[in-house]
Amino acid sequence: MKPQVQVGMMALALSLFFGYHAFYKSQQDRVHLIQAQSVEEQTRQRTQLEVVALAQRVEHYRHRLLQTPEPSVLVREVAVLAKKAGVQLSTIGQEPPQEFPQFTRLAVNLQCSATYHQLGAFLDYLEHAEHFIRAESITVTPGSDGRSTISLVVSSLYVPPLLDGQPG
Repeated sequence: MKPQVQVGMMALALSLFFGYHAFYKSQQDRVHLIQAQSVEEQTRQRTQLEVVALAQRVEHYRHRLLQTPEPSVLVREVAVLAKKAGVQLSTIGQEPPQEFPQFTRLAVNLQCSATYHQLGAFLDYLEHAEHFIRAESITVTPGSDGRSTISLVVSSLYVPPLLDGQPG
């Protein structure tokens, strides 16, 4: 081959080599950077959506907690639910509120009379009440007339609102 052709081919090869690295490779690097930024942004947006969804769930559950540390609110709600279920309350006693660092436990002792089905309905109403109410203990003494005497302790929680910037 002629030296001029060889030099021309070398120049062409060098031009292609430098062109590849100067233009194509830099463009490929930019494409990879943009793809990585796109994935990062999608991840950030997905995380933001998850945080919003979690905040909504927290607010939903916070709404189910009592809004005041007053046991009388729990007493009223339990009395309404008992009446709705046909349970006959004989005594309702408030336990003193138990204060913990992050919440206050409120409890009520009940003595009542009910049939099996009324008791089941009452427990179901408690479980599905507007506020979170927990049946902590129950003692059932069967009666001769189809009604049982029931001792029941129910409780709920009051969590004070969090101040901005302070951990819960």
